[in-house]
Amino acid sequence: MSHDNSNNFRKLIAWQMGKKLVIQIYHITKDFPKDELYGLTSQMRRSSVSVISNIAEGNQKRSKREKARFLNIAQGSLVELDCQLEIALKLKFLLIDNYNKTMELLNKTGYLLTRLIQSEAPEKNPTIRTTRTIPTNPNL
Repeated sequence: MSHDNSNNFRKLIAWQMGKKLVIQIYHITKDFPKDELYGLTSQMRRSSVSVISNIAEGNQKRSKREKARFLNIAQGSLVELDCQLEIALKLKFLLIDNYNKTMELLNKTGYLLTRLIQSEAPEKNPTIRTTRTIPTNPNL
């Protein structure tokens, strides 16, 4: 695959922000309990990588319908990651500062992904579900 392809996914801001999210997830999960390696740690890493992998794959598809399918899968992976982050916080695997920083990246990625989906098929996606914002009281 050529890196100078005009449809290069690396140029997509949503992909670039998603890559920052992946790096952040790997950073925060390295300190999770070792008995979570095949549990929450693995799930969070796979969800984050799935986001950028599906953005990349969708970008290479020719039809708008195929592109939208992969971008919607990426959005689903973001929602999975959102849930997993909240569980990690509740289990006290994460400090609140790391949670907030990660949620900021997740929300930015979600916003950019939503805009990308809208640009690809605005008539088919009149109401796009976006990720939630950082809760005011994460101890609930």
